[in-house]
Amino acid sequence: NWAAQLSVSKVLLEKVTGISAKRTLPAFAKQPFLKWWKTHKSPQTGKKVLLYVDIFTNYHEPKIAIAAVSILEKMGYEVLISEVQELGRPHLSKGFLEGAKKITHSTIKAWKDIANANIPIVGLEPSEILTAKDEFLDLCDAEYLTDATQIAKHCYTFEEFIADNLEQLPVSENERERTLVHEHCHAKALTKRGLSKKILESIGYDVEVVDSGCCGMAGSFGYEKGKVDISLKIGGQRLFPAIEKEAADSNLCASGFSCRHQIHDGTGK
Repeated sequence: NWAAQLSVSKVLLEKVTGISAKRTLPAFAKQPFLKWWKTHKSPQTGKKVLLYVDIFTNYHEPKIAIAAVSILEKMGYEVLISEVQELGRPHLSKGFLEGAKKITHSTIKAWKDIANANIPIVGLEPSEILTAKDEFLDLCDAEYLTDATQIAKHCYTFEEFIADNLEQLPVSENERERTLVHEHCHAKALTKRGLSKKILESIGYDVEVVDSGCCGMAGSFGYEKGKVDISLKIGGQRLFPAIEKEAADSNLCASGFSCRHQIHDGTGK
């Protein structure tokens, strides 16, 4: 992490990989989620959910996955953690369809028994889990389609799953804290809108959904040399100004890994 933030490292990285020196690279956590998970035992309740923890969350923001485990367990679920760590979203965004197809088939093999047992599959990163819900059906060979369809029926973003089970959320006593929500583009396209607002209001937050459009990062797009300026201009149209005019103690909710890092680089928050 220390080396990644040095100016010389950033310049070298830009020359070798094309990642802009203007960007702040996501820091690696001291302890990945899966290492933490080895020391954790989820209570056996009879009610199960499979939590898909993507590579970004595992290595960079494990506290999000740990929080998700805590919430799901408080809702009465035994949490299972998927051995699958990638669903092919980065491959698709760069046009590596064959690589994405291999991941699709291996994931279908890994998850088909889970789906056939009617166990929900919940993902924390919207664009990742929605790949299984949407693109898998187009990518897989015909022999996998039945299982892929069954898996898609049981895949949920974290927001979808919580919104469908609000009555199971533990009681909270928030003092109407102000919270801005930036909705993820992929989630807006493929799931119901307003789910984060619905959930947060149900547990006592004062919520406003920002009319922000795309944050401008779009996966790795905004990290690339030659694209970083237009990426930040997109964020600067509506998202950054809406955040900057908020009180310093307002909460900010953004479900996308890329969105959160774009907001950090664009506003410092």
